Amino acid sequence: MTTDAYSQKHVLENGDLLFARTGATVGKTYYYDGSIGTAIFAGYCIRFRFDRNKVFPKFVYWYTKTSAYHKWINGIQRPSGQPNINKEEYKSFKIILPKQNKQIELTAFLDSAINKRVKTMCQAEKALAELDDYIRKAIGMLEESPDKPQIFAIHGTEIANSRIDTEYHNPYYTKRVNEILKVKHDTLGNIISFSNETWNQHDIFPSRFPYIEIANVGLKENSYSVTIVPTNSAPSRAKMIVRNGDIIISTTRPNRGAIATISCPEGHIQIASTGFCVLRSIKRNDVSKEYLQWILLNEYVLQQMLQRSSGGNYPAIAAEELKKVVIPIPSLEVQQQICNEADKRKKLAEKIRHIAEQEWSAAKAQFEKELLEVNS
Repeated sequence: MTTDAYSQKHVLENGDLLFARTGATVGKTYYYDGSIGTAIFAGYCIRFRFDRNKVFPKFVYWYTKTSAYHKWINGIQRPSGQPNINKEEYKSFKIILPKQNKQIELTAFLDSAINKRVKTMCQAEKALAELDDYIRKAIGMLEESPDKPQIFAIHGTEIANSRIDTEYHNPYYTKRVNEILKVKHDTLGNIISFSNETWNQHDIFPSRFPYIEIANVGLKENSYSVTIVPTNSAPSRAKMIVRNGDIIISTTRPNRGAIATISCPEGHIQIASTGFCVLRSIKRNDVSKEYLQWILLNEYVLQQMLQRSSGGNYPAIAAEELKKVVIPIPSLEVQQQICNEADKRKKLAEKIRHIAEQEWSAAKAQFEKELLEVNS
């Protein structure tokens, strides 16, 4: 990002540790090692810079991944609609401090463990990412170049009765749309109805409610979680009622694929942020909702969402533009094949991730065990 002016004191140095002080990420930490290049830190973070004669900075970072740290975070943060922990409170957190050679040894141990976890997680991501090619081939769409042209020309007739912003007409998008137009297709608005059912933040939930914000939705994998929020602390955006089988689509940076199908008992509801569009009732009998969920996560569709978005660093798509996104409609047999393959890959990814998390949890437990041994 660019900025007009910033103080040199805000530039990060190798070994700096950032703590999130407010909001949903309160307590999270980031270790700066210079690999991302020159950077400054956001105002909702607190930077700590350590005396290296006393402590190895990355050792402190790994300490913030222990159960002791998370227990402290849960105990000290002020519960509210916007939880926070201030600088003085962070400074009061006490850690076990072994000799530096032991700090370096323990840091190297967790560095190795996290590298293994990342590699394992990449296998899960690959299993899901390759679904794109499977879907494209199953439907019969040609593979388009991954490169986005910076210079291109279009005929004046192409912008008649259309948007005139340059990005919208980039061949990177139009070629993908044209591939969909070669097969049976329809617009999203013609395929499924959009729900505007809202909650007045007073009825239904007397004390707490299950809330879904954009950060709760997994990217390109059809998964989500809920956060239980006190009703009297409901965020202003917590208004969209979602029901079992609804599909929610994040309208902010929609190409990231924060799209999921709601799963809750029939007759029950959950509350989603107004940052989602809610898709409810299928209008065509030749499109299954399960297929629609997975095709919405296909790059040829996600890129249309970006094409139709507006804005700068955080492009967003309006509901009316989302309704114009073109969806390929293969036979119901092919739709089912795609759903079966997607389900298989999702389960494989979940299994791989489970193994990775088990190994990572064991490594962190070993880290804590050795710390306690040092302290005994």
